[in-house]
Amino acid sequence: MAPPEATEALGRKMVQAVPGRPAAEALCAGCVELLPVDGAAISVVLEGESRGTVGADSVRSRRLDELQFTFGEGPCLDAVTSGRILLVDDLTTVKGRWPAYTRAALGDGVRAAFAFPVRISGQAVGALVLYRLIPGSLGPEDLACAVVAADLAAVPIIELVGVLDPGTRQDGGPWLSGDVPARSRIHQATGLVMSQLGIDRDAALRRLRDRAVATGRTADEVAEDVVGRRILLEVDTDEERS
Repeated sequence: MAPPEATEALGRKMVQAVPGRPAAEALCAGCVELLPVDGAAISVVLEGESRGTVGADSVRSRRLDELQFTFGEGPCLDAVTSGRILLVDDLTTVKGRWPAYTRAALGDGVRAAFAFPVRISGQAVGALVLYRLIPGSLGPEDLACAVVAADLAAVPIIELVGVLDPGTRQDGGPWLSGDVPARSRIHQATGLVMSQLGIDRDAALRRLRDRAVATGRTADEVAEDVVGRRILLEVDTDEERS
């Protein structure tokens, strides 16, 4: 069981913050303050893809979360897909599971990652990921506190994207509605690449991701340069043209 004083402290930080993104940022900061971790981020994942970073305690944590969208792999995505807590005490022991993401995380000095599904009405719609700069596990009380933090993370997600009453859905579809912030630049850049190169949306997004991987940047950073007309992506093969 999580220590009451720790869970109360997390709740106070959220209540004292402005609803939405500031509350998510406050929760992430609280995790770093109260738990033996060095970073925290909350993101929304729908249909197996990261849709946006809701909150992070630092630039590094946000970048690590965005890299999961860039590479299409990482602990956040696996935690949501499986619906289970994912604990990696030492990223150097991960063999082939997330090759690109692991290299990037280790390059940023991160050695351990712990991902906790964030659920709304029973459905995993995102994850809280905690990072450590040294390898090692979380103790039972720390784990219990992190689970409470993941439960609290549902609140700013609801405030940001909105949730439909699950009782009104008859098709079994996702209950989240609206658009998650933080990917709008990528959507804009994807549209520009589609127009410039005459390729479909999937191919355009793939070009953004490939450029990000090749240059060691996030897809968000490359998208910003595309929208700002600072770079022009080129098509790789004739097969990509629509």
